[in-house]
Amino acid sequence: MNDVSATIDRIRAYLADEFKGSKAGFARKAGLSINSLRDIDAADWNPRASTLSSLASVIPSDWRPTTSGANGINSNAA
Repeated sequence: MNDVSATIDRIRAYLADEFKGSKAGFARKAGLSINSLRDIDAADWNPRASTLSSLASVIPSDWRPTTSGANGINSNAA
């Protein structure tokens, strides 16, 4: 797995764990629009580097996931 894939997996897990799948809440916390996370649960999600950086900056360095990846992402949560 490369660094980008690992970062995306970590972001998805953080979304599921800490925001209970609320894309809007996570986007707000990262200073992004909800549209930035529109396809985060898609296998072919291809965010900009700046989007990944903004999302990753929200995650504490010592945080560890309790769920796996995209499981638990609520596409309709606001």
